[in-house]
Amino acid sequence: MKTAILACALAATLSSVADARDTKLPPDVRALAAPDIINIYANKTIRYPTFTYYFGPDGHLVGYTKDRRSFGTGNWHVEGNEICMKSTWRAGQHSWSASYVSCSTWYSDGNAYWAQITRGGERGNVYKGNASLVTNGDYVSDVVSKMKNTRRR
Repeated sequence: MKTAILACALAATLSSVADARDTKLPPDVRALAAPDIINIYANKTIRYPTFTYYFGPDGHLVGYTKDRRSFGTGNWHVEGNEICMKSTWRAGQHSWSASYVSCSTWYSDGNAYWAQITRGGERGNVYKGNASLVTNGDYVSDVVSKMKNTRRR
């Protein structure tokens, strides 16, 4: 049950700097190059309504839920115009765990970025970019480090 709830909640997060869900890409979009996608994510903290993630420039990933009851660690990588992340979530050092994998492809129409989920719970959904969710630097690792030493059930 925890795995199913976590998977549904995490599905929206890979669209990362995106919101405004739809099911079709706008016309005349072009695929972003891998370096452009890496620039969107690398060394950035991204704050979503229910999760906060840090995407390390070396490909590590760390995040926590808004209520700070669960945290995740893993990795991310970009191939072509697709970013994928794999993470394991838990609620303390000796608690349950759940694995999650999600991928999205990135596009631009010249005015905005667009992400389409290609793997994960919301496969096929399209999101328009939202740069207000992004902050340069790591504002997550210290929080998760403290959470790792907390026992929860």
